[in-house]
Amino acid sequence: MMSLAIFILLSFGISFLIDFVILIPNAENPLIFAIGGAFRMLIPALSIIILKAFNIDHFSRLDIGLCVGKAKWLFIAPLIPIIVWIITALLHKIFAIEVLSLQEIVTQIVETNQKDEMSKQFAVEFIQSNYLFVLFIIIGASVLAGVSINLLFALGEEIGWRGYLVYKLSNKNFYLQTLLIGIIWGLWHAPLIYVLGYNYSGFTGFKPLVTFIGFTIGVSYTLNNLRHISGSVFPPAIVHSTLNALGGMFLISFPQNPFISGAAGIIPTIAWILVGFLLDIIRIKHGQTNCIKQEQPKLT
Repeated sequence: MMSLAIFILLSFGISFLIDFVILIPNAENPLIFAIGGAFRMLIPALSIIILKAFNIDHFSRLDIGLCVGKAKWLFIAPLIPIIVWIITALLHKIFAIEVLSLQEIVTQIVETNQKDEMSKQFAVEFIQSNYLFVLFIIIGASVLAGVSINLLFALGEEIGWRGYLVYKLSNKNFYLQTLLIGIIWGLWHAPLIYVLGYNYSGFTGFKPLVTFIGFTIGVSYTLNNLRHISGSVFPPAIVHSTLNALGGMFLISFPQNPFISGAAGIIPTIAWILVGFLLDIIRIKHGQTNCIKQEQPKLT
């Protein structure tokens, strides 16, 4: 497992260097933080390229899920974060925890993106009678981002987590594999969570880090099932990228304690586990799909 250790060392080492040299010192600079964060997401894929370039490991693109697989899951994948958002809202209702109304959610999202008071006033007046239409546009734009520009960066991560790690841990029980990948994925974010409280509104230290690792384990339950069902790394990457695009809506919709609500609290984690459970039933019933190299037609 030397190659696996080198992959983890490269992925963590380069990413942590970016964290302490670029992201943490420039946490108050949105442009630098966004650019640095986007590049950081490409590091797991870069680490795999290094493994191949120096012959540290030998695997094909099919081994790490770089194929279409079952194509229908490419179309289902963008809907999964939306389903999780809906389940998260329902769970808030069940647990009697405040959740904003659809109109309030749309109003805050639009107001956040307006620069002057006149624009905000016009936006609020328009939303009063058109908030469902505006919500549809916001979700549609998030899905579009999830299957386009965001996908490149999410794929940079998922080639590592749901690609290479699934391949290297293929001899493990599915649930142990999911647990290990979720922990690795969560720890990969450690400096940003521990130092900056990323995703947890400024709370720093071990509490947000442990909460986030629980979240990444929950999301991994969904994404690992999707990887095995579809046979491809692309559907998990699409879910990941669409989730990133919808992250602001999660934060605005569920404004209570970030450890309970927010984008990566306990309740969203439960929602991801519930969706993962449904996919788990499908995986168990229909079995696992793998990338299969198509036989080349014989020349006549």
